[in-house]
Amino acid sequence: MISPQQSDAHPFTKIKARSLFLGLLILYLGFSVIYGAIASSFNTIPAPQDPIVTHVIYFFSFSGLCYYLLQKFRQLQINPQYIIGKLYPNYPWFSLVGLAIILLIFSVGAALLSFYFLSLVAPVFFESLMESVSKQNSQSSSIPIIYRCLEIINYTIVAPITEEFIFRGVLLHRLAIKWNLPLAVWGSSIIFGFFHPNPIGISMLGIVWALLYLKTRTLIIPITAHMINNTIVVLGQLLSALIVETNSISESTTNVTDSSWKMGLFLVVLSVPFLIRFIYQKFPYKNQTLPYFANQARESV
Repeated sequence: MISPQQSDAHPFTKIKARSLFLGLLILYLGFSVIYGAIASSFNTIPAPQDPIVTHVIYFFSFSGLCYYLLQKFRQLQINPQYIIGKLYPNYPWFSLVGLAIILLIFSVGAALLSFYFLSLVAPVFFESLMESVSKQNSQSSSIPIIYRCLEIINYTIVAPITEEFIFRGVLLHRLAIKWNLPLAVWGSSIIFGFFHPNPIGISMLGIVWALLYLKTRTLIIPITAHMINNTIVVLGQLLSALIVETNSISESTTNVTDSSWKMGLFLVVLSVPFLIRFIYQKFPYKNQTLPYFANQARESV
């Protein structure tokens, strides 16, 4: 089997991590400009300020980056099937659902604590951030049904598939070859977290999903875990939208933050022991074989 230390000439070395994020930025800006130009020519489509545009650009940006990577794989003779791996029968799906719930509990607790401490350390920035979030949440799309459908599709299907492929399937392999596997788990997960508004909570999600990938050697498991997590979040958002009045968001944000840090601490303390145990049991050693090489070796037997 090939370890990360034996991979000096492996084509993964020709995929640069910075090029992934530069490419994503170029795609995002490019599609934004293209959409703006189309919107200025056709009044029948939503304006660039419409919240639906965010979901449209997200879809094309992340899908476009995945397409680019697949083309790059063809040039470098990297078989994407070895990255994806195979799902073997009798996987304990109920334990995956339980793990997703624990992760969600930690993520919510980390978000509550992060916002609370941010309000103490940088109150002006926090206030402007909350106003921005409140304004964004209060915006309504000109075609709400399509907006809601795109939101659900992006969160529950597009994001799990594209983000797991990029961060676990590609970035984890690249960083493991450049550094070592434990550092790659931390590095890829922290980078993944900073692409989200709750970096601490989402970084923990990235760590656990990376360990699931390394354990099962198939992206299908972290993709499924990602789907479960996002589906629960979407269902919660839809339920809260039916219950909570949107006109009270901006007025109650500060009070909610001040009164919820104890709840955040409780949620973190409740979930951390389970996550520490999971990470301790599943965390890889430096010379552990990467999923790509393990799947490649398995196919060649």
